[in-house]
Amino acid sequence: LVSLSGIGALVLAEPRVLAILRWFGILYLSWLGTKAFLRFRASMIGQSLSDAVRAAEKSTSFFRHGFLMSLSNMNAVLFFSAIFPQFIDASAPIAPQVGLLYVTFCVCWLVAFLSYATIGAIIRGSIRNSSATRWLHFLSGTVYFAAAGVLGFRR
Repeated sequence: LVSLSGIGALVLAEPRVLAILRWFGILYLSWLGTKAFLRFRASMIGQSLSDAVRAAEKSTSFFRHGFLMSLSNMNAVLFFSAIFPQFIDASAPIAPQVGLLYVTFCVCWLVAFLSYATIGAIIRGSIRNSSATRWLHFLSGTVYFAAAGVLGFRR
């Protein structure tokens, strides 16, 4: 939705906007890495993993986290800027076409994320309190910081 509002054109027209968004992404990835390492640390000092997750997240913060992640996803901006125009007929009204493309995209993503959630629910019981989950937090934090570093040093 953000990409359809013109931010893609703004990024293409003004390179400084892309640089600002890139640094925002670096800070966000660093914040995610810090949260993952804090979960790993909390689980290593004896706090149960479910308590560590509950302490780190409020129930509304899951929605806020997902919303901010989606809103700041530059891949979506580039995807919509590159792909959507190919399916829009300039001689027909644009709003209904964009609406249909957006609804189709949202339905596809809903199906994909419901599939992920179902698979996650199936395996959740077996890994909830295991040491594998602790190390998954460590690995996630490492990947987030590595991605922030790559993004920071990329020209």
